[in-house]
Amino acid sequence: MKVIVLIALFFTNTLFGQWELQYFVFDLYSVSLVGKNEAWIAGEDVTIIKLSNNDELEIKNSEDRSKDFQSISYFNRDVGFAVGRLGTIYLTENAGEDWALQDFITNSHLKSSFIVNDSVGWIAGSDGTLFKTQNRGGDWAKIHTDTTVNFEAIYFVNNSTGWITGSGGAILKTTDAGESWASQVSNTSSYLESIYFIDSSSGWCVGANGTILRTENGGSDWVLQESNTMRSLNSVFFTDEEYGWAAGANGTILRTSNGGIDWLLTESETENNLYSISMIDSNTGYCVGQCGTILKTIDGGENWENLNPTKNCDFLFLFDAFFLDSNTGWVVGQKGAILNTNDGGRQWLPQVSNTDKDLTSIYFVNANEGWTVGGGQIILKTTDGGISWIPKSNGTSNFYSWSVFFINANLGWMACDIGIVKKTVDGGETWTQKTLEPHDAFTVDFNFIFFSNENTGWVLGTNQFNKGKAYKTTDGGISWRLKYQSPSHTLGRIFFIDDQKGWMKGNVPFDDTIILTTTDGGDSWITMTYLENFSGGGFCFVDSLEGYLCGEDGKILKTFDGGFNWTQLASGINQNLFSIDFVNRSTGWVVGSNTIIMKTTNGGTTFIDENNFANEISGFALYQNYPNPFNPATIIKYQIPELSFVTIKVFDVLGNEISTLVNEGKTVGSYEVEFNTKGLSSGVYFYKIEAGNFTETKKMVLLR
Repeated sequence: MKVIVLIALFFTNTLFGQWELQYFVFDLYSVSLVGKNEAWIAGEDVTIIKLSNNDELEIKNSEDRSKDFQSISYFNRDVGFAVGRLGTIYLTENAGEDWALQDFITNSHLKSSFIVNDSVGWIAGSDGTLFKTQNRGGDWAKIHTDTTVNFEAIYFVNNSTGWITGSGGAILKTTDAGESWASQVSNTSSYLESIYFIDSSSGWCVGANGTILRTENGGSDWVLQESNTMRSLNSVFFTDEEYGWAAGANGTILRTSNGGIDWLLTESETENNLYSISMIDSNTGYCVGQCGTILKTIDGGENWENLNPTKNCDFLFLFDAFFLDSNTGWVVGQKGAILNTNDGGRQWLPQVSNTDKDLTSIYFVNANEGWTVGGGQIILKTTDGGISWIPKSNGTSNFYSWSVFFINANLGWMACDIGIVKKTVDGGETWTQKTLEPHDAFTVDFNFIFFSNENTGWVLGTNQFNKGKAYKTTDGGISWRLKYQSPSHTLGRIFFIDDQKGWMKGNVPFDDTIILTTTDGGDSWITMTYLENFSGGGFCFVDSLEGYLCGEDGKILKTFDGGFNWTQLASGINQNLFSIDFVNRSTGWVVGSNTIIMKTTNGGTTFIDENNFANEISGFALYQNYPNPFNPATIIKYQIPELSFVTIKVFDVLGNEISTLVNEGKTVGSYEVEFNTKGLSSGVYFYKIEAGNFTETKKMVLLR
């Protein structure tokens, strides 16, 4: 057998990604409105999220630098900046698609930003730190305030007049564009976290211990208002002199309709701390906070909808996702976590597993019947879509059941540690155990199982020496045969698109991934791709050409040619990703660490100039070689209008194969290949292309 090894790293370009963020637990510290259709959110781990007018969440930047963003502001729709701990400043100049880390100007914590006009912006931070830009963030000039107060908020009503608040009840005011700052008497020693003015006279401050201050003369006098709470208030926003809102600790939201004379407590449906509130108008607005909380109101704050309804702040690993269709799916993870959606992920609701064991795999055969397995070889079953989960194993083993797969409501299998495969024929009520390997130092722990029908299946595993094995059964698991054994890499996933065509994924310790493929039902496997510096996790194919990989550092890869070449998609995150699942070519989900769930409805990619290929490539074509006749080499050109596996072979007049010029997947485009005739005699030769259902043969003449 001829073994083909193709080394394929990434394409030179990274495709623009379109992944909607559906579930996460990052703390969010700032929300800023850009017009009436966009909100931008910044928070923990340098996270920037775009919230569109249809309430879709899209991560635009996330890097684990331990420099949480505290504030985000926009000069206009294209240019904006975000600031955070240890002097972090990121700038965008293309509407948030890309964010660039700016030159270091301070190591102070930057807490608040404000845009005065299209060019002028401000940053305030700890220890009296204050910076001003007059060229949209291109340069920042340090402004001296002669104070070491920890600034928390800054606000300007015009280019000249602004205020800063901070620790110890500090309020400073400028009337000369920041050239000088004068202290104002706040009559409080509480931390003042936020300030808002509707004009040069009327403004409000909020802070610790439920503090609310109001001024009607530009801050010459600040009057304490009754908030009816002792909880810290972190943000205040007014749309006019009457209507305002304040948000703070433990889900506190207050609203007023008379300029703050009376503040009413609103039910926010969360106990998480809230850090920032912004209103589009007197009816519609957003509030963000702890554990990924994003609240929206459309009735002036009487009611709030949580767009990311997390129930706790645990940063859990989510290990597996399973979807029946584009609406209904489940995700499982650490500490018995089970999440369910019935609306395509608009809402993810926790289900009660009654276990703290890690759940590593989940499988459903219909909307009601499903199983999940994990640590302690626990087995849970539901017959009502997860409303209740019934234990079928108590999970007291020292080993794991890593993977579960069912063909129908009765017939299923599990892959377990120490070379064990379990089978059920009664829907998981009872299980029979088969040990495929003796228990010794070389025994593999099975971590993944897959069946293409009730008879044919695969189980993969790896031993402590990082050597993977793949076993196959053709009798429903009664007997298993070793079909592949790796010399130096693990095996973690297998997937078949039909009974003949399949792929396996393994990892080469410690940073690389290997993809193998078969076209004969797994009787033989060839290495098709070696991905350097990519540690792969989840893996799936939607057809014979398009497939996905996810892995460490938020990386998502896509293949358009059956796995020969892989393109990195821009996911916008850096969390480790463990599972990826598509229900069709467009709609899929990926899950991973930090309780993250993301969704795409366009295959994870956004292409620039989509009509370009269609205009240039109208159909399959094989062109006459040039030159012809030739000696000693000639060029053969061809074009491909759709993703196809392409072969081009050369034959002599007797039909004997002389050479294979092309034997790989090709994306849309025009190509050429050289045929060198070293060692061949003069005469007539034929070259033949096969691509999808297209076949054509042409004649060429070699003259010595």
